[in-house]
Amino acid sequence: MNIIAKKITLGLVFSFVVAFVCVPQLLAKEGDERESPESTNTVVESTLIKKEMPENELESEQRDIPGSAEDNPDREARKEVGREKLESRKKAVCQNRQEKINSAMTNVGERSQNQFDRIGKIYEATVVFYNAKGLSVAGYDELVAKVNSAKAAAETAAQNLQSTPKLSCDSDGPKADVQAFRNKRLDKVEAFGSYRDAVKAFVKTVREAAKAVESADSVKPTNDGGTN
Repeated sequence: MNIIAKKITLGLVFSFVVAFVCVPQLLAKEGDERESPESTNTVVESTLIKKEMPENELESEQRDIPGSAEDNPDREARKEVGREKLESRKKAVCQNRQEKINSAMTNVGERSQNQFDRIGKIYEATVVFYNAKGLSVAGYDELVAKVNSAKAAAETAAQNLQSTPKLSCDSDGPKADVQAFRNKRLDKVEAFGSYRDAVKAFVKTVREAAKAVESADSVKPTNDGGTN
């Protein structure tokens, strides 16, 4: 038993000595193989630096971005060129239609004058008929006054229409010129309508007066001069 106990004791002592001597050496070796915090940080920083974009490349990329501050002057210049091209196309279209529009405006003015003259001739012929028949109409002077007033308004409207400047594609507002002509044409139509209505009322009154005279003449007794 003593021999066995001695062997066990010697084994434990040997194991303790081995552990005490070898373990620190192994730990020291393992520590040498590990990276220090400083070396680790160096590797990370190196990786980040490689991934970062160089300043000159970043500036170049910013210049290529549409809408950047450096690009705004060029964009404004392109917009201005675009506006000029659009205005040029509009002017070309206007010039292609200018002669046709001006011709139509002239024709409207001439037709208006012809219409005004026809209404006037009807009135004048009715006055001649009235005087030739020796007719008498109640309110004759008022009817004549309405005709003359409407005639003056229609004549002014026709003159305003004919004096409207023709379309010019070189003007600041060719569309406004056309619209001004349309407005004056509407004024003319309204004035001519009033003039025509006044003349129609006059003609109707004179016609009714003439029919009344004819009816009265037809019922008068005839004297054949015969005697029994």
